[in-house]
Amino acid sequence: MVIFLDWFSVLLLMGAAAGLLVLRNWRWSLILLAAIYLGVFWLVSRHWPVGMAAVKLVTGWMAAAVLGISQMNAPAEDTFEPAWPEGRAFRLLVAGLAVAVTAAIAPAVTGWLGVVPAPAAWGGALLISLGVAHLGMTARPMRVALGLLTLLAGFE
Repeated sequence: MVIFLDWFSVLLLMGAAAGLLVLRNWRWSLILLAAIYLGVFWLVSRHWPVGMAAVKLVTGWMAAAVLGISQMNAPAEDTFEPAWPEGRAFRLLVAGLAVAVTAAIAPAVTGWLGVVPAPAAWGGALLISLGVAHLGMTARPMRVALGLLTLLAGFE
């Protein structure tokens, strides 16, 4: 049952990080960021004491709250992106490519390190690849902060 929950948290991370890349509504983005930190909490709590894993969860949720407070007077939809990759279909394609890269890298990471279980390797590689993709596709400060938090959550 625990292995099922590990893989469910990987699916949660994949859906939330891909949604964060595709959606432009800052409110939904913060909800997805909170979901990312919930998945990170579950994967980290399997190897760390629950108290230390809870610190990761609370820290991520506090970061989402601070970003939310900074966006209180902003419009709900971020409609203008000055760079070329602006369509949802393109961002969804990039998310799919990041998942494909993760599928290629995660088994190798598990083999190299040996102590990292497959769900943790998948979750970390997903968040790192989707965070880098997010950083490469935007210059908006809020979106950059979301990309950095996603990337750093992958390293946790």
